[in-house]
Amino acid sequence: MADRPNSARVRTVVWRSGDGDYFPLTSQFEWRVSVQPIDAPTSNFLSLGPSPIVQCPPVVPWFKSLSAMPYILAARFAASNGWDDALLINSKGQFIESSRSNLFYWLDNCCYTPSVMEGCLPGIAAQFLIQFLSVRGYSVQWANATYENLRQASGIWLTNSLRGVVKVYQWDHHLLSDDPYSDLAAEANAEIQGGSELL
Repeated sequence: MADRPNSARVRTVVWRSGDGDYFPLTSQFEWRVSVQPIDAPTSNFLSLGPSPIVQCPPVVPWFKSLSAMPYILAARFAASNGWDDALLINSKGQFIESSRSNLFYWLDNCCYTPSVMEGCLPGIAAQFLIQFLSVRGYSVQWANATYENLRQASGIWLTNSLRGVVKVYQWDHHLLSDDPYSDLAAEANAEIQGGSELL
């Protein structure tokens, strides 16, 4: 199909038909599928900043809900500050994820990422990156991020299944030094685009 998008968000909604509230009168269901094209990212480098938006841990950490309000607020906060994205905090005040990506950062040759138990979503690209780095001999530790952690980090990456691994070049209006792990990020993206067996 000529008008078929390269990237798209597919949403499927299924609901029970008929009345009955908690006592269903039927086992029939209805459903709807919608497809929304997504533009490819114009850059593989982002500016990032801190937001005051709190994302509380879900009751079931590995379950993605349709409640997107914290992410919408964080994205609006990022735009109002001139950033491409912003990080949300958990109830302890530690950064856990961005408005649309999982967070990874490098300190002392070790990679850190927050645990889903702290409130962030279990991203597919994040799970791939953890396996990808482990196979190459790099340690990936579960840890939340503080403001100073990110100021001192030798590299900050954001991951999601649409963009892959995206490098951060600026944290809260401060330019980061050259990322010594750039080649690893490029290699991970090549495997994601090539349909790695790790996915």
